[in-house]
Amino acid sequence: MRLMMIVLVLGCASNAPEEQPSPEPVTAGAEEPDEAVAGAVNEGSAIEPILSPDVSELVHSQAMFEGWTIVPLAQLERDDRIVVLVWPAIAPNGQVVDDDIIGLTLQRGDPLSVIEDNWSARSGIVDHLGGEPNDRERGEGVPAELLAELLSSLPALFAEHVAAGDREAAVEAAISFSRLFAFEHAVESDTVAELLGLHTRGARIESAAGPERGQVRARFYEGETMVEEELLIATETAPNRWVFTDHRRLDAGAR
Repeated sequence: MRLMMIVLVLGCASNAPEEQPSPEPVTAGAEEPDEAVAGAVNEGSAIEPILSPDVSELVHSQAMFEGWTIVPLAQLERDDRIVVLVWPAIAPNGQVVDDDIIGLTLQRGDPLSVIEDNWSARSGIVDHLGGEPNDRERGEGVPAELLAELLSSLPALFAEHVAAGDREAAVEAAISFSRLFAFEHAVESDTVAELLGLHTRGARIESAAGPERGQVRARFYEGETMVEEELLIATETAPNRWVFTDHRRLDAGAR
């Protein structure tokens, strides 16, 4: 298992997708988060679904996803071209076994159709879309006072729902967690997917407010061993809507 600090590296250089590892037992990684906090992030960030209804129906109907549960992360449009980025999160056997973000390219028409699928999100979203998207809005950001709690509670909630077999609730927790991070960390890299996957295998994050507004001190654990301590830095992208955009190492832990 890679050290958790690796998932916070901000570089998004293109590379080939990793081979899918064998399934591992799923265990919840932390205590159940406060329901009021989970409700607050859902109310604050899940303003609109990630995928439009017609796109969602087409994507979920693809044979490659049969038996899988996918976490939609972005829908980007340019003219009549659509790019959808998803994480195939839960395998048919109920396990979280991979963290690769993949893309599907759609063409609007009668009917809406998939013209390319299963390409790595790192391979160049703009190339698949044919240019810059109209926008990259994903409903990102939460109030600054929720950042620390949600950074630890949402991955724990995801792991709990996976262990219980509640796939729909697991997807909701994963989407809410992805909306804490800027586009390049939630969609163009596997930061979010890997953190969530590690939580289903006993990892956890302990977090607290940092020295300045929008900063969070986070300790990353594998079992009982702290492997890294980071200061995560969020940016206010709209009035009282904060998104993690940067980090600084505080303690290298047991590297």
